[in-house]
Amino acid sequence: RTPRPGATSEISITGGCWRTEPNYSRMADWQSDGVLTRAVRRFRSDNPTWAISDETLMHDLRRADIRLIGPESTLSITIRSETEECSIAIANAYAKVLVEFSQEENRRRCDQAASNAHRSVDLMKRHMAELAQRNDSAARSEFNALTNVLYNLMVEEENVRRETDRLENETLRVRRFAERVE
Repeated sequence: RTPRPGATSEISITGGCWRTEPNYSRMADWQSDGVLTRAVRRFRSDNPTWAISDETLMHDLRRADIRLIGPESTLSITIRSETEECSIAIANAYAKVLVEFSQEENRRRCDQAASNAHRSVDLMKRHMAELAQRNDSAARSEFNALTNVLYNLMVEEENVRRETDRLENETLRVRRFAERVE
């Protein structure tokens, strides 16, 4: 097929790496200069022989239409560039960067949540040890109440661990999918 000037290419990716809330607040991050610059570098590494300027790539990426569609949050990226082949290559590079960025962000959020839960559990245990040293009814009452809070924090910590494991499995699944796309 003969490439058309100003051609448009749309690719869609279904995956869980952007399914976590808040979906739409991440779009501002996805369209930031830092992420777009990563997409330009990815395009260059995937397509080293293409003669297209970084300025043109940034221009095309800034005009990209990104949408989350449906309950599975399918990611749709539409790129308009010089040719259909170029649009496809830019969209693929951008999609790979968005997957990587979203996985990194999910990992960072999970690590932060796990760290916060662990810190809360440690503080609670120290406070409970202090209460146990005191031997009065107010301390026992507070100790019992804190036992319930500690249990809930430990459950939250375990939930964060499970979510981290799920995200790591999702990361592997998306990477395998990306390898098949390449």
